[in-house]
Amino acid sequence: MWTNSGEIPGNNIDDDNNGFIDDVYGWDFANGDGNPIDGHNHGTHVAGTIAAKGNNNLGVVGVNWNARIMALKGLSDGGSGYISNLANCLIYAVDNGAKISNNSWGGGGYSQAMNNALNYAKNNGHLFIAAAGNDYGNNNDSSPHYPSSYSHDNIIAVAATNQSDNLASFSNYGANSVDIAALGVSILSTVRNGGYSSYNGTSMATPHVAGVAGLLLSHKSSLSYTQIRDALLNNVDTKSSLQGKVVSNGRLNAHKALSSIAGSDPEYPDVINIDSSTQKKAEYKAGKKIIAGGGFTVLSSETIKFSAGEGIDINPDFNIEPGASFDEDSFI
Repeated sequence: MWTNSGEIPGNNIDDDNNGFIDDVYGWDFANGDGNPIDGHNHGTHVAGTIAAKGNNNLGVVGVNWNARIMALKGLSDGGSGYISNLANCLIYAVDNGAKISNNSWGGGGYSQAMNNALNYAKNNGHLFIAAAGNDYGNNNDSSPHYPSSYSHDNIIAVAATNQSDNLASFSNYGANSVDIAALGVSILSTVRNGGYSSYNGTSMATPHVAGVAGLLLSHKSSLSYTQIRDALLNNVDTKSSLQGKVVSNGRLNAHKALSSIAGSDPEYPDVINIDSSTQKKAEYKAGKKIIAGGGFTVLSSETIKFSAGEGIDINPDFNIEPGASFDEDSFI
């Protein structure tokens, strides 16, 4: 979870003078307090798709294991509320440094407050990823669905597909207004109180796209929202079933999107090979691939450490003597 380092929990003081008292994990704009807990399961399910931890023998795995989730609540536990509160959620996210937001909500029509918030987000380089809606085949080109149908170029509108790469029966579409599709049928993810459940919806498709957007940004933090958007939309799996249904004519492909920006940061290559010439105790920049091999040996008295966010392949010729260890806090 994202935390506000400028706030001291529970002291009932606005320590960072941002207008919110005890906003340690974010803010609940529906109830006006610093406890944005999910009372519905919808937000928890979406968050799990984005960032559920992997390699821990628990439940499910998210798209981006090391994403930080800023909790912002704009609707009641029953799913109703004011668009102005949701606009304020977006402004808060931007003001506190979030570069990507997942918006698995919709309805209420056009709002000037939300339009203004989206302008503010765009001007601050923020990518707003939004569900296209579940109106059973509505064409958003002719019947807009908000917030996904605002015209700002920092919005990615997401339709849902099933396991056969067909547009889900409930999903909205739009050749000009819906950008990309992602799996949104029978999505197993986290729910409240440590549980797991399968949900359907463009709300479930959207966090797949948001998660991959976060992966791109973790790979190269200098990417603009337009570069992230283009990497996502230009590297889909094109599907005949989506021709004329979404702008990209295809379904999200994380590998293609990441590969499209691979090698763009020469200071930090995408693959780091550890061999006998490499310093044995080292930290590497998060988000890179580690290939461990080349006759390299970790002695029993040594620890080899990898920064959180990396992937690693252990080759057979990578020797770890008994007693040697990895730094488990930072190793995946």
